[in-house]
Amino acid sequence: MRRSLLLLILLPLPSCASAGPSAPTSPSDSAPTGLLPRMEAMTKGIPRLAWDVLTEGESGSTAMDAGYKVQGRFVRDEGIRIKATAMGSAHGMSHGAPPGPNLHQLLYMPDRVAVALSVLTFESGRNTRCLPHLLFRARRGDPDHAAVDPRLLPGNDPILLRYHDPLTAYQLAPAILFGHEPGLEEAGTATVRGAACVILRSRHVADAGTRRGPEGWYPARSVEKRFYIEAASGLIAALEIEITGASSPIRMRHEVASRQTFGGLDLPRFVEIHETGPEGSKQSRQRVDLDPGDT
Repeated sequence: MRRSLLLLILLPLPSCASAGPSAPTSPSDSAPTGLLPRMEAMTKGIPRLAWDVLTEGESGSTAMDAGYKVQGRFVRDEGIRIKATAMGSAHGMSHGAPPGPNLHQLLYMPDRVAVALSVLTFESGRNTRCLPHLLFRARRGDPDHAAVDPRLLPGNDPILLRYHDPLTAYQLAPAILFGHEPGLEEAGTATVRGAACVILRSRHVADAGTRRGPEGWYPARSVEKRFYIEAASGLIAALEIEITGASSPIRMRHEVASRQTFGGLDLPRFVEIHETGPEGSKQSRQRVDLDPGDT
């Protein structure tokens, strides 16, 4: 097991502040484009912001119905925290959620990314392992930083992959979030809903050593992301993710369907998701509710 996988729990972090000094992240360090500094300048009117994410599947059932609540929090110059909470009965757990805090927290800071789990993975028939108090941490420049996409932890039930809206976080903190994307580069242009977009591409590549550890903790061999950013406005229009593992690739596309304005910045309001993989195709829709009072 790699040294980044520790039996610890992430300390509470009310303000998203890291312990000790953090190296500043410059947008110019992240990609060979002038888009990111402009995107960062667009967020200066927002010192902090919280939001809730509600995901609704094709059947009309929601993440709340499944017992999950997902919240995001942004604090300027400090980072983004995403928290998924298993609140009650969900997928094969007719007696309710297991005891304990049942949290999955993803934290992006300027110089590091961290995942803290205290949650039993309980998708019926698939995930029967308990990974309590699991902590993954990687600093920029560490081998694990370029090898592991933290949104896929734990690999046997990546709650944040299914229920977390990543577009809001990248729009609010582009210097920090894009700073954690390995090998970020421009990859052409495309049109999304009538808007000309620049494509930024990144790729996590995991060797066999990274994938060792608890069964299913990180099954991905590679993860490629394509961010579609409107050239005229600097707004993120879509994100495509391709995950390659032992079975057929999983492809997901998050696309902004409508926006809401806060602090002079247009943020996602509704996001449409289309996913294809070994189990076929499915669609879902996310509603992002901003909560300026919960910061």
